[in-house]
Amino acid sequence: MNEGAERSSKSNIAPQKSQTMDQLDQYIRIGTPGVITLIIAMVLVLAAVTYWGMTGTLRETTLITGIVDASKEKEIRCFVDADQMEGQSLVGKNARISIPYRLKADGSVTACSPIAQSQEDLAETYQFSRWEVNQLLNGTYFYVIDVKTDQELKDYDGELVEVTVVINEMAPISFLIQ
Repeated sequence: MNEGAERSSKSNIAPQKSQTMDQLDQYIRIGTPGVITLIIAMVLVLAAVTYWGMTGTLRETTLITGIVDASKEKEIRCFVDADQMEGQSLVGKNARISIPYRLKADGSVTACSPIAQSQEDLAETYQFSRWEVNQLLNGTYFYVIDVKTDQELKDYDGELVEVTVVINEMAPISFLIQ
């Protein structure tokens, strides 16, 4: 047999019956251990992402600055820019209250004013100092929102707090489908 014919017969071994152990080893070997490990890792990552996509939660939140109100024991009064609300009702939504380095508490929005009020009206109604107006009211018109918590707030009367309100929650797969 000449060399060219021998090469062509070796390259077409797959359809024929294996004749030696070396040829049998070539058929059994799918890939090197590194390739197999990479494939297993990719399948595990895909399975974890799929599991999270079905059972996980994505939260859409908004950050609001508020002030602890001493007249109401466990409530924080917040002021949301009217443009930020866009017709959404926040009543009943979950909230996370934070006074940096001192307090973290959970709560919920209990009330929201039906009409947006001007910065001047709010400053006069609540007798805010100029500094409080600058810290709380960064806009023109605001909705007043009350956030209630189980945490005792008497020691923090008049302090500014950050309130994160959860506007919407959804599964990641729902987010991708939209």
